[in-house]
Amino acid sequence: MMPTPAQTEARRVVIADVGDREQGESIVLERLTALPGVELIGVESSQRLWRVFHEKYGFCIVPRAGNDPRGTSQWWYRGATHVARTGAVMLTEPGEMHITQRMERPARHYWIVELEPALLATAASELGISAPPHLRMAQSYSPRVFGAFCRWQQSFDDPDSLRQQSGLAEAIRVLFEECGEQRPNVRHARGADGLRAARDYLHAHFRESISLQTLASIAGVSRFHLVHAFARTYGVPPHRYQNYLRIADAQRQLRAGLPAAHVDAGFADQSHLTRHFKRIAGMTPGEYGALHLRAVR
Repeated sequence: MMPTPAQTEARRVVIADVGDREQGESIVLERLTALPGVELIGVESSQRLWRVFHEKYGFCIVPRAGNDPRGTSQWWYRGATHVARTGAVMLTEPGEMHITQRMERPARHYWIVELEPALLATAASELGISAPPHLRMAQSYSPRVFGAFCRWQQSFDDPDSLRQQSGLAEAIRVLFEECGEQRPNVRHARGADGLRAARDYLHAHFRESISLQTLASIAGVSRFHLVHAFARTYGVPPHRYQNYLRIADAQRQLRAGLPAAHVDAGFADQSHLTRHFKRIAGMTPGEYGALHLRAVR
């Protein structure tokens, strides 16, 4: 039996919550249940001068705040000193040391994602890159890299595992394209026929929890190629396409007179349905149902 969304719901699990509370500092370490090999570190109001030996790949993202220079730091890595400002993605690899030498003023907020070396090696192999993958720079100001990581971050609180997996795949693909010593060499395999097969699978199973690997296997391409190619062909990535199918199903149920509280279109819960319904339809399920109820009277 195919698992239901509730059984495979993506969650954030707090591993540790530390930091100097008296100084207003917070450091939270988390894991995402839908993404083995990924750990998140959220940092608030920290003035620490970090000295870290990295056993994993690490990516530190400092959110933009307009032209606000707060969060500017000077750090040492691979024998050179670098200056990181808001909008940067700092890149570190296993076996390397980084030392924060100076912070101009305390960073209000930044977050770090750490990836197990095996995870990135597998990704590199799927993208036609020899392992171990190597990043040719210490930090990036590429809007594509920054944007991909920030879009992925927006999925962290979403119970949709396909969204989280797609976001990570896209972030890794863009990272290698912009910062990798080798660029991806993606094989298109089954091409359009494979993408149609993946789309047809979504139509047949949109209420179920579907992994990115399942769709990639059906399409006959890598996970990293699938997300990009699917969006290019059908307008949106697979997880958003699935949500549109779910909302269309919810609308059919509401037009048939089913109360909003009883609608089941595959979302994790009622709040998950309402959030996506309002984003796509511009109103809540209850408002949509009431509108159509008045229209048939």
